[in-house]
Amino acid sequence: MKQVFFLLIFTFCMPLGGWAQGAKPAGALVKKLQTVLEKRLRKAVMASRKEYRSLLLRHPYDAQRVQTYIRQAIVQVVNVADGSFHSSGFVFEEFFKGKRSLWVAVPYHTSGSAGEKVYVRFFDEQGHPFVKDFTVEQGGGWGINSLDVSLIKLPEELWGKVFALRLSDLGAKTGETAQVYGFMCAFKERCSPDIYARKITDVTGFRVTGDYQLPPAPSGFCGAPVIGRGGYVLGMHCGSEKGKQTFAVSANGIKELLRYFYFGRASQPVKILGKTVFEIEPFQSLGGVSLKRAGRLLERVDMDHFKAPFTYARVEKIFVTSHVQPGDVVVFEVVSHGRVDKVIEYQVRK
Repeated sequence: MKQVFFLLIFTFCMPLGGWAQGAKPAGALVKKLQTVLEKRLRKAVMASRKEYRSLLLRHPYDAQRVQTYIRQAIVQVVNVADGSFHSSGFVFEEFFKGKRSLWVAVPYHTSGSAGEKVYVRFFDEQGHPFVKDFTVEQGGGWGINSLDVSLIKLPEELWGKVFALRLSDLGAKTGETAQVYGFMCAFKERCSPDIYARKITDVTGFRVTGDYQLPPAPSGFCGAPVIGRGGYVLGMHCGSEKGKQTFAVSANGIKELLRYFYFGRASQPVKILGKTVFEIEPFQSLGGVSLKRAGRLLERVDMDHFKAPFTYARVEKIFVTSHVQPGDVVVFEVVSHGRVDKVIEYQVRK
């Protein structure tokens, strides 16, 4: 991938360097050099794709395999003192720089930030449980409008004892039906996960909203994978509004956390009326957002309990009683690791 990136930059930026120095590039020579570099770029891209396809072929994946081995993919975040569990979770695989890695995705609200210690219960092929302790590699944020996910990297010595699910590249679609596999505190002795259907009702930002087909008190179900067509993971269940709707962090949201882990940055622009106010990182979320006009508070929205479709690109849509106007002041409470980290005030421009 480094070769692809270098060739891409050199191919398209090299001619600009000649112009920047005030000299016209020698047309024929530059064109010939660009052609050579573009061929090499295509060749490098094809090699990268071939390598990725080769990895996929070595690790077959389909809906039938998921149904057969699902018990070895679903885990529990547990309390080692009494054996009770706090939430569900799942094992998934990803491919980066030609290498395969296995991860465990669990809820942030039960597992915490990078560096936190977590105990995870797995189930082998016969359904026998075994517990391992880990350190969280990357944590998300708090609340249904954040990336409520913590990621644990699975050591290779455990790969043969688990089955790894695969995140969807296509993402969830409104109207499709999925299956959700997870455990509940009321049935903690079961060695097989409970299964519930879910109809996807909305996909906005990194949140997947679905209908409610769970028991009245689905404690422990957070962390359950939402599995769609082909056995691919569409998201991770992170909460519900009793009897009304369910919420999940999308597969793309989980990938956003992986990007932050590998590259140290994966921010999203927070916008008001199309203007970028600031950028928010995957481990951050919005607590409260207030709208003021002429020094008077018009409305405050608690984002931890905001259940309507939400995207950082259209924050003005969250206000119900007032419309954002030029001259208004919007106040953002930015939450990191469960507490307000900073407050940002923005005056809306024309």
